[in-house]
Amino acid sequence: ELNGSTCQTARVSLTNLAPTAIRVPEAESVLQGSQIDESVIEQAAQAVMTACDPAEDLRGDIEYKTHMGGEMSRRAIREAAQLAGGQ
Repeated sequence: ELNGSTCQTARVSLTNLAPTAIRVPEAESVLQGSQIDESVIEQAAQAVMTACDPAEDLRGDIEYKTHMGGEMSRRAIREAAQLAGGQ
């Protein structure tokens, strides 16, 4: 939820990047109260990657899945901000 260009509330959840679905309150804290720009998006993505604990399997190793978790989070935050009327 945005108020102007400032994020009022944010929820960040991950699936398939840990043994169970998880929320990432560290990424939420980065977003809430901030204007959503590339610096804030990157900080939130770093928090997401820190929270990742994927299993290695035939679909990818841990490093790849963690990297993709960060990249997909960046994309999702940008899209959410745009849909909420921001950038």
